[in-house]
Amino acid sequence: MTRAEWRPWWLEAEEQYAVAAELLASAHHSASVSHALMCAELAVKALNAAPTTWGALRVSNTTWPELKPYTWADLEGGLGLTRGHRPTLTAPWLRNIPVAEVALAVAAVEVDLGLGNGDLYQACRYPDGWPDAAVVPHLKIGEQHARQIFEAVDVFLRSCREYLGRHPDTDPGIP
Repeated sequence: MTRAEWRPWWLEAEEQYAVAAELLASAHHSASVSHALMCAELAVKALNAAPTTWGALRVSNTTWPELKPYTWADLEGGLGLTRGHRPTLTAPWLRNIPVAEVALAVAAVEVDLGLGNGDLYQACRYPDGWPDAAVVPHLKIGEQHARQIFEAVDVFLRSCREYLGRHPDTDPGIP
């Protein structure tokens, strides 16, 4: 993976965030949740694919023993892309980025809606993503659910912007 390959993932995450915000403002709650979750997924992939910096290692208090499993190529070229809709941040230099807040918000909404763990991603888009019967997602997912997810993604994205803004290959024009 080249150093710049994380940028398309990041720019698409920002696009999905803007779409989620517009959908929330226009009361399209299930669609807002879908795009907010897609934003978080794309941002996690961008973070994993982005190279780290000495500053990021220092800020995260990453220790030498924690770096032993990683190669110089991992640090300089990023960890690569992960498949799936729920990628995780495992690198110690990414531990200060609050992706867990998104997972907690998703879990709370899933409990409120009677969904199983990890089911919201499908349920906000597909009628057959619900446990008992086909449900129209936009009639079931309300403003409070969409706002809870969006606010968690917003906090996460702010942290991502700060982290990615420290990269030497980041253009000043990235929001």
